[in-house]
Formats: sequence, structure tokens, C-alpha cells
Amino acid sequence: MKVLNYLEFNIRFAKQDIFSYEYRDFLLHKLKIKGFEDFMGFYCQSFKPELITELFDGWEKEEERQTPFGYVYDYVAANTLIHIRMITDYRGRRPTMIRYYSESNAGFYFPRTLDDFITDCQRAGIELEWSS
Repeated sequence: MKVLNYLEFNIRFAKQDIFSYEYRDFLLHKLKIKGFEDFMGFYCQSFKPELITELFDGWEKEEERQTPFGYVYDYVAANTLIHIRMITDYRGRRPTMIRYYSESNAGFYFPRTLDDFITDCQRAGIELEWSS
């Protein structure tokens, strides 16, 4: 099932779009949660690169390597590459994390939440599907 970001889902749900009910039921079943507070918590969870392969269909981790500036993770699916670079600042105290999409040449700051990641993918033209 196509992935919607949290705002898009809520707008469709408020308009009582039939797809939004199917979407809600799919996610509630998939996540084994009850109620919108847990649903919101799912979308608001901190983003970790491992979530890409856990939640979205067709994605595989291609490479993970350490560079002098931090870690680089590459994930691929259907001729699309998500290149995630996790770099620490010059003092090495906190990460300044930036993600790049090679196909669309879109670059975004590292997402704070799962919903940020989904929204960035939509902005970069990358279609995500929930794994079943």
C-alpha cells in the first residue's frame, strides 16, 4: 500500500476519503496498535536508517562504510538510491546529518522523525510502499 505522510493521511481522513479508512485499517493491523495516539507516535518516532528496510517494500541496504567524517549508508530499490551520510561537526560533538537522493539530486537535512523521511521522499519524487 502506498505510503502517505501523517498530514496527508489526516486531511484525507477528515474528508472521509474511502482510501483513508483502508489505509488506517492496514496500518493499525500492520502495527498491531489501537487508537490514533499510538498511530501518531509511530509517525513521530525518531528516524533511523534501519527503518527503511524494516518498513518499506523493496528496499535493501547496499553498503555501510565509515569515512574520516562519519558513516555512509546506501539503500537501493528499483533503480533508486538513497544515500545517507551521517557526519559529525568539526568538534565531533553532534552529528550534522544530511541525506541525498542520487536520482533526483535532492538533498535534505537528516530527518528527525519517520514522518519527515516520508515527506522528504515525496518531495524527491520517491514512491514508498509499506511492506506487507
